[in-house]
Amino acid sequence: MRCMNGIYVYVHHNHYGERARERENEGEKKKERKSKRERKRERLFLAKAIFL
Repeated sequence: MRCMNGIYVYVHHNHYGERARERENEGEKKKERKSKRERKRERLFLAKAIFL
């Protein structure tokens, strides 16, 4: 789990950065807010996608 962490944290931050930039461009800061559960599921999916 430990060594996995570095990778999917990196992926997640990339993804988040893109999202934030998109949101700033559109000016919809609160509209696209995600629940914690949704974000967690997305992150796990990204992690699986890398390792499979």
